Amino acid sequence: MITVIASPDFGHTKESIMAGLDEYNINTRPFFHPLSTIPAYRDLRSSAGARERNPVGHALSPYGLNLPSGLQLTEDDVAFVCDRLLDVLGQPPQR
Repeated sequence: MITVIASPDFGHTKESIMAGLDEYNINTRPFFHPLSTIPAYRDLRSSAGARERNPVGHALSPYGLNLPSGLQLTEDDVAFVCDRLLDVLGQPPQR
C-alpha cells in the first residue's frame, strides 16, 4: 500500500480527500484507526491509557489514506493518481 498523510494545513481530512479522488474514479482506503478508538474497544478502561500512550497514531489517523497500488499500475496510472491528488489538495474540502 502507498500511504499518504496529508498535513492538516491543507484543511482536508482523509474523508474529504477520498471523496475528491472518488470523483476521478480513484479508489482509496482509509488509514487504519487506532484500535483503542473502534467501538469494540473504545469504552474499555485500557483504551483510555492506550490513547495517552499512542498520540502519534491518533494524530495521523484523521489525515491518512492508502492510494491505489499494485503491479498492474502503469507509470501513467501513477502519474494520474498523483496529479489528481494534487488537484484535490488544492481545492477547498468537501463537507
